[in-house]
Amino acid sequence: MRFLSLLAVGCGLVFAAVLPEDPAGLDRDLALEEAWTPALEEAWSLAQVTEFTGNVTALLEEEVALQEATLQDRSLEKRKCFKTGAKWGHPKQLYGKAAVFACYNKLSGTYKRGQVYRVCGPVSNSMSVEFKLGLTGKNAPKTRYISGGECLSGMSSEINSCSRGGQTTYGNWYYRVDPNKGGCP
Repeated sequence: MRFLSLLAVGCGLVFAAVLPEDPAGLDRDLALEEAWTPALEEAWSLAQVTEFTGNVTALLEEEVALQEATLQDRSLEKRKCFKTGAKWGHPKQLYGKAAVFACYNKLSGTYKRGQVYRVCGPVSNSMSVEFKLGLTGKNAPKTRYISGGECLSGMSSEINSCSRGGQTTYGNWYYRVDPNKGGCP
């Protein structure tokens, strides 16, 4: 039997329940926890967030082209899934765990219009993932704060929608998730 408890201190709410063995596949979650090793946690905590200084103009021009295509065909959602490159490794949930860490610990904060930040880290001995987040949308304000939750929502959409990673702009925010074989580029 497993014991599950929830404590909401601010509300004074306490909830506890005894769950049967492996309700709804909790063993998969335990396997994920075992795969997300302390070494991976340490590698991500040491990962450096850098401002993307590549060709931001080309990035913005590509974004305008995606937005124009979206106006013609709403089903595109301004998403561009990569057609080449590494596919998600196994278990795919490790990329989600990496996204949680990257968004809540590395990428959330206040951005200036046009800024793009990147962080890359390992998900296994043979795979890594690069996340880019930027305030590059067509109507982006001069500055804007992004929470870890908002960042995670956008990054998770790329992980779940594209088999080799992808990039999308939702409103103000540009999201890019790119799985890679080997270490970080």
